[in-house]
Amino acid sequence: MQTKRALSFLVLLAVLLVAYALAVYRFQRDAGLVERDFSVGHPSADHLEVNVEILGVHPLRDALQVRFTFHPNGRYVADRFGHLKSDLRVVLTTSDGYRSVRLPAGEVPAQFTADINLADGTVNAYPFDSYKAVIGVAAFAHAKPGDDFPLPLSTEIHYTAKFDDYVIRTNIAPESTVAAVDVDLHIWRSAAIVTFAAMMYSAITLVAISVFAITVMVFFGRLRPETGIMLWSGAMVFALPAVRNALPGSPPLGVQVDLYVFMWAQTAVAFSMVMQTIMWLRHNARQLRPGEPEDATFDEAFESEEAPSFGSGKSHEAT
Repeated sequence: MQTKRALSFLVLLAVLLVAYALAVYRFQRDAGLVERDFSVGHPSADHLEVNVEILGVHPLRDALQVRFTFHPNGRYVADRFGHLKSDLRVVLTTSDGYRSVRLPAGEVPAQFTADINLADGTVNAYPFDSYKAVIGVAAFAHAKPGDDFPLPLSTEIHYTAKFDDYVIRTNIAPESTVAAVDVDLHIWRSAAIVTFAAMMYSAITLVAISVFAITVMVFFGRLRPETGIMLWSGAMVFALPAVRNALPGSPPLGVQVDLYVFMWAQTAVAFSMVMQTIMWLRHNARQLRPGEPEDATFDEAFESEEAPSFGSGKSHEAT
């Protein structure tokens, strides 16, 4: 028997170590700085480089916050400081539609921050929610000052992102052209967030099962109803919402996993506390009035003095 237990323990330990190694590998792979360049063909010497930096992912607002920084090259730059030699115009795809940004000659292009729509996803699927987004940049130059017909300008996107809580995969869109580059983004929560959320919901489930199991044991007389049990169950009523609200990303109450796990767990704990209170009151009321007839259906389990207390090592013996 001892050999079997030792073998089972070693197998369980090996499984946990493998799972831990895989989790660490996933965490390291998802985190870190990601940089990529996107253009159609090799950009010409006279082109506009647009640095696109992902600042944040906001599923509750269905928005991806992006910062754009513009760097002219070739004949469009006046000096080493980056001043523009001629006016340029950039059209960006934002949550408010196409946004035209003028880059005036003689100035260093200013940074521009905008929100981009998140599509094909909802936070209701937390922590397995995923989204799509498109970063679109098109650049135009004027052949000569005062020209009302801008010419397409070769464009290159330098993409930068660093997140520990989201994974973003990028690909250039097939409809991209030399002057209008679109980048498709696929976004989902990192392995660290998914693992931590799963552990938190598992803990909520196990605590609820434990409270309910002890309530069943008290009801059938395997344990005595005690104040300590009631206090512990009552504490869990308020502890479970605190644990749930501490989830990474703070999803709104009512996501699908709440309906599958949290709501039922909270209901089970609250019901258990009420049942334990009723049994404690009935048991103590019978002890205070020993002359009254006993309720055999409810107090029969506590007639024996051998019924164990909460946390004691005694087993119940039928008389």
